[in-house]
Amino acid sequence: MIIRRRNRTDPETITDVTYRLLALGRRVLCAPALEAGREARLRHLATYAKPSEITRTLQSWRFRLPDRAVRTLQKRSNIVEMRWA
Repeated sequence: MIIRRRNRTDPETITDVTYRLLALGRRVLCAPALEAGREARLRHLATYAKPSEITRTLQSWRFRLPDRAVRTLQKRSNIVEMRWA
């Protein structure tokens, strides 16, 4: 839902998506766990990544799983989009 608002030709939408994604990251991981390196990664993902890659990244950080394990779970569970509560 957040990424649907992204328009790569409009810097204002990129900024909006970045702030929304950072807010989601703080909620999902709790603020102290979102260190500077992860914030930088989310800023990059907000600009260039597909929604599935963003979901995978947040899942791997939250559950402390390697990316490969999260990909396998997505394929087995047929997860296309995950909504964070």
